[in-house]
Amino acid sequence: MSAIIVFGISSYLAVAALCDLLLYRIPNLLILLGAIAGVTCDLLVFGLLSAGQGLVRSLGLLVLLYPLFLMGVIGAGDVKLVSVCGILIPLSGLGSFIIWSLIWGGLFSLIRMIRQRQLEIRLFRAVLYFFDMFRAGRFFRYSSLDTADSYIPFGVCIFLGYLFSTRLEVL
Repeated sequence: MSAIIVFGISSYLAVAALCDLLLYRIPNLLILLGAIAGVTCDLLVFGLLSAGQGLVRSLGLLVLLYPLFLMGVIGAGDVKLVSVCGILIPLSGLGSFIIWSLIWGGLFSLIRMIRQRQLEIRLFRAVLYFFDMFRAGRFFRYSSLDTADSYIPFGVCIFLGYLFSTRLEVL
């Protein structure tokens, strides 16, 4: 991937991360602009086949991440932003991007739980949640210890995941 495309995607994800940090949400307009820019870039630079493949990757990510949204693990804006990344990132880099994003999300969550002295209770509640969900045989929303301090801006993790997954391509 060329340096200018990596810079463009990085800039877009930085704006999304900033919105997530400041607004606690990722605006739908930003999601729409990213999807339009991604498809347009694919069409102009790589052709119709590449644009179609990007849309298929995007839809696949929506389907894979939707259960996490239903469970309350990540927000709708995060699901849509990762889906847009399916358009922007080629299949060869998508796995690395997702793994790095999840690593950053886990690290942020772990630090937050340790800082709030809630690691044990949250892990215990998570185990009980998965046990209840498995026993019921369906997804249901995780009832977290909802406070403003428990919010993780996963848009930042997506941005960092992208930066770390492309670190060797740019250097």
